[in-house]
Amino acid sequence: MTVVGHSFGGRLALELTATGVVERSVLLDPAVWLPPPLALDRAERAVDELAFASLEDALANRTTVATLAPRELIEDELRAHLVEGADGLMRFRCSRAAVVSGLGELAQAPPDWDRLRVPTLLVYGAESDVVPEVVVDVLEAELGDLLVTARVAGAHYVLWDAYAETSDAVAAFLLR
Repeated sequence: MTVVGHSFGGRLALELTATGVVERSVLLDPAVWLPPPLALDRAERAVDELAFASLEDALANRTTVATLAPRELIEDELRAHLVEGADGLMRFRCSRAAVVSGLGELAQAPPDWDRLRVPTLLVYGAESDVVPEVVVDVLEAELGDLLVTARVAGAHYVLWDAYAETSDAVAAFLLR
């Protein structure tokens, strides 16, 4: 099978690839590894509740991390994933404890590179703080000719910030 993963899903794609059931892997700005101090910082921030008085407040927050994304796309995502609490505030439908746990997993070493040797597409944002150039360098060194890279405009949310470039790269990779 071919597996596609974004962010933490990219790390999960690597873990699944290491089991030997994946023929090709598509990594969309994947969280391959986080240095433990950075993971701790993000985990401590994830513990703080993120609540919004209105959809407009949530939109203002989200557009700081997806600066090139069309407003309508972010609005649709927020409508699908925010729920109103008894106190009238809107929160994302997720477990902060699970986020903290996931960040702890990302501070661990990635799977054994010898078990990840399948054709792999890496799509990463030019301004991403999740996939710095050093991660690209490591993937290139470990996967060699098996790796195809596509650096697209924007930050971590490559499907929002650079939908056409990202989808074109994925389509070309899958048609190879």
